[in-house]
Formats: sequence, C-alpha cells, structure tokens
Amino acid sequence: MVKDNHTILIADDDEQICKFLEDKLGKEGFQTECVQTLSDCIEISNEKRFDVIFLDIMFPEGNSMEILPLILAGRSDLHVIMLTATNSVAYAVEAMKLGAYDYIQKPFKFERLMASLNHALDQIKATREIKRLQQNIESSYKFENIVGESKVMRDLFDLIEQLSGLLVTVLLQAESGTGKELVAKAIHFNGERSKKPFVVVNCAAIPENLIESELFGHEKGAFTGASTSRAGKFEKADGGTIFLDEIGEMPLAAQTRLLRVLQEQEFERVGSDNLITVDVRVIIATNKNLKELVDQKLFREDLYYRISVFPVRIPPLRERKEDIPTLSAHFVNKYKSESKVTISGIEPKAVNALTNYDWPGNVRELENTIHRAVIICQSDFIRTNDLPPEISRGLTSYTSPEQSTDDIIEIKRIDDVEKDAIRNTLNALNGDMSEAAKALGIGRATLYRKVKKYEIE
Repeated sequence: MVKDNHTILIADDDEQICKFLEDKLGKEGFQTECVQTLSDCIEISNEKRFDVIFLDIMFPEGNSMEILPLILAGRSDLHVIMLTATNSVAYAVEAMKLGAYDYIQKPFKFERLMASLNHALDQIKATREIKRLQQNIESSYKFENIVGESKVMRDLFDLIEQLSGLLVTVLLQAESGTGKELVAKAIHFNGERSKKPFVVVNCAAIPENLIESELFGHEKGAFTGASTSRAGKFEKADGGTIFLDEIGEMPLAAQTRLLRVLQEQEFERVGSDNLITVDVRVIIATNKNLKELVDQKLFREDLYYRISVFPVRIPPLRERKEDIPTLSAHFVNKYKSESKVTISGIEPKAVNALTNYDWPGNVRELENTIHRAVIICQSDFIRTNDLPPEISRGLTSYTSPEQSTDDIIEIKRIDDVEKDAIRNTLNALNGDMSEAAKALGIGRATLYRKVKKYEIE
C-alpha cells in the first residue's frame, strides 16, 4: 500500500545508495523512483509529480545545486532534501538559499532521513490544505454563485464581471441584508487581486475614538492603551482590496484621512510622521443616502464625489420577487445539508406566502426564515405553518392554472436549473451562441464560461 500516495524521487549517482533508499522507503510504504544522472533527474521531475526529491549534490556531470531552482520552479508543494558527502557549512547555507528543504550529510542514519522526510510531508500537507481552502473561498465568491435569475440580477452579474477587471473605487448602495459584502467579494475574487488580501471594515461597529487607529494603525504610546505598535487595515490590505461597509457612519475626521488615501495611496499611522504607501483597491458600501448626509454636513462633499464615480445599486428583494422561489430552494438545500434532515421541497402555498411578503430585512431575513423552517419542519415539505405569522398571513388565494394547491414544488439545485435553461435554449436555437446569449439575457463571454462549466455539448 502506498503511504498516503506520496511519491519520492531518489537522484544519486551511487547505485548502492539508490538501492538502499528504494528498499527502506518501499518498506515504509512509499512509492519511489531512482535516477543516477542530473539530466535524468531534470527530465523525470518535469514529467512526473513527486512530493520529495532526495538529491545528491555532486554528480559526474556537475553540481546539482545549479539545477535546483529549475526543479523547484512553480512547485510550492515540492521539497528537495540535499544529500552530500561534503561537510561544508557554506554548501548547506547555499542549498537552503536556493530553496532546499534540508541538507543531510553522508553517511547518514536512516532515522535522521525519515525525520526530515516526515517533516517535509507534514509541511506539504499543510500547504496543499491552505491552497484547497483558498480555492474553496474563491469558488464561494465567484459571481455565478450569487443567487438570482431576474433581469436586475443578470444586469448586476454583468456589471460585477466588468468591474472585476477595473481598479476603480466602487460604491455599493443597498439596504441592509441585500448582500453588499457578497458582491464586494465577488468583485475582488474575480479580479487580478484574487490571491491578495480581502479586508473587511464595518465602520458602524468601531468606536469613534478608535476608527483612525483601526484603519491606519498606530505607534506605541500614540494614545492611552497603545502598548505596542499596530498595523491598520489599509496596511493589511496592501496589494488587495479593502471593503469599507457602512461608510455613512464614519466620523468626519476619519473621512479627511480616507480622502487622502484614495487620492494619494499614502497615510501615516496615528502618532507617526512617517509616510506609508499602499496599493489598495477600495470598495465602499452604504445603506444611507450620502447626498442627504452631505447636505446635513455629516459627510464630506469632496469625499462623496470621490467615491461615487462608479455607484452600483443592489436591488432589495421586494424588487426581484421572481428570485424568491429560487433563493428559498437554495437556502433549503444549504440548511437541510447542515441539519441533516430530509426535506424534499416547499409547498406551493408556502412559496406563495414567501413571494407575497415584502422582506424588509431582504435576503438575510429570507435566509433566516428558511433556516428556521428547516429546523421546525415536521414533514417532507415546508408548509405555511412552518413560516412566521407575519409571512403566512400574507398568503393569497392565487393558484396557478397548471397546479392545484395540493401540488408540491420540488427543490432543484440552482446549477441544475441554470444548466437545463442553457441546454434547452441552445437546442432551440440550433447551438447559436450569440442568439442564445441574447435570449438568456447574458453576455456571450458569460455564456461560453457557463457552457464550459456545465460541460454542455
């Protein structure tokens, strides 16, 4: 049995060492391969994926440290452990500078080699887990995963796609609960800065006397309680994106400093005269009317005009009620998986009640409502008595001609609905991508991406 599918390459011109390591590592459960020349080492390491390479330094062809950067190029999850008969500190230091994980002198004890190998594999496992989590995070915030099929949401998706490729400051204008942070993350994770930090600041949650320190950092002794120096959010977001939520709650003094950062990309920490330069993309959100705040002298007029160059309005849920059944199905799938319950769908009367309600708390309120319904539901389908009274009371007597109120709306995954819609449209239009994109109300680039995503032929 291969140990955790780990593969080891042994590159040494000494045939006895190769056979010894192949035998010992094989007994430990590792899959191994052995080469005895530098050229073979380069060739096989390019063709196959190895976790660890045991690499001798001196070959008849030359010094292997000269090819070490070539072997490691683009492989953050590959570790090279150097083997050498030379007792040279300078060699060891040089090998580590070039990217070697460890340096073992011959003759070596196998226990020493195994200790180094296990440490390397632990680090590789951690690196791959971090990469997997990062990929999951990025996938979670791709704009295709923001749920909505209405025209206003399709327009929003197209705008997000456009903004992702630009570095302009964006102002998200929306009521609470509409998903401002989700849109901000979609813009960030679809752009060139997706691998860089995404830093969130809720301006309404920070005390007025601390907001400048929170944003720009402070030096030790800058104020009572500042026992150490501390980097602010803008420093932490360098190279990436900072999302300033509830900007309307920011004090005027902090607004002055923010304006300078937006214009100059530089600032000083509180208690310091040293300029700090950053490269930060800024996305701002508010649920208030900033123009009214300007008129009331509660928001700087110059800052308002600086941040409102590219305003984006996120529609409240009451303006896109056709999305409510789809959103409800999405949240049922989400919470039935978490709660490990078997719910097949939502009763039509319950869908009708959900659609008729105005949702002052927007998508967040709908999500909380569905979560509660999943928990208390005693049957296979969510019914009106599983909903709060203020929602179930809004039920109308409307019944679709195609169904009676005893019919059941079955839950389907959003991806399945979208995939079926695209496939059916392409079939109806004989595969004409341009016409299909027009019919679906999306751009051609978006359609090509979704066809590839769903592997539609």
